Amino acid sequence: MGTESVPSETLRSTLVTKNVMINGRRTSVKLEPTELAALNAICAREKLSIHEFCKRADDSPRRQEASRTGRIRMAILEYCLAQTPTLATAALASHASADGGSHRRG
Repeated sequence: MGTESVPSETLRSTLVTKNVMINGRRTSVKLEPTELAALNAICAREKLSIHEFCKRADDSPRRQEASRTGRIRMAILEYCLAQTPTLATAALASHASADGGSHRRG
């Protein structure tokens, strides 16, 4: 099935590009609107700039995702899951069993 059979409104991206400074360098990350809303809420709650949150996510030795945007997205998700421990436990258990508990950074 090619893209010619998919309506053009279906192909439109919902990603929002956000410019951030990480370690003194400007870069862009593309997030879904809900991810960006969560990032803004986290930063307000923790009294961090978006730049600082993204820097911490990118620099964290815990982050094993291959891309910078992936590391930021997972940091957002983990923060949100940490606010709901029962859901976090179930999600982490499911993830560990799905991939054998391994994470690789490319």
